[in-house]
Amino acid sequence: MERRTILKNLGFSILTFSQLPSWASSWRSELFEEKHFFLSKDNSNSLSALVDAIIPGGEIPGAKDLEIDKFIEKMLADCYSSEVRKSVEEFLNEVSNQDFDKKNTSEKIGLIETWQKSPEKSTRDAINLIKSLCIQGYSTSEHVMTQFLNYEMAPGHFYGCVTI
Repeated sequence: MERRTILKNLGFSILTFSQLPSWASSWRSELFEEKHFFLSKDNSNSLSALVDAIIPGGEIPGAKDLEIDKFIEKMLADCYSSEVRKSVEEFLNEVSNQDFDKKNTSEKIGLIETWQKSPEKSTRDAINLIKSLCIQGYSTSEHVMTQFLNYEMAPGHFYGCVTI
């Protein structure tokens, strides 16, 4: 009786593993839609441009290169209240209305400085939150931790059999 069960399971396994390569090879990253947690595509692009202006790339990867905009969006979606998310979304609407991504670097920096000095508390809070999350995400990214801060996942060594 057990022989039949074993042969049935073995046959099913062989069939499954023979079909797996043809099934999995059709998966390509282009087929998957990019996931936005709560921001629209325009707002997500504005956040990406804003993050790139805060920590620009060069010889060292910038915040946009390390996808800190996705970190910020995930943090806002998971860790902040709906009022804060709505405030940030309204701010990002304002950013996209001003065509922030089409401006040059000095204009972007000037806009960020004016937003920080804005009389509206919601604008000041939103830009300061985005800046602090950008710095947090960048400084705790894998690239920065391993390349510049000499981070080791499990520091120290384990010596098993050591005579005392």
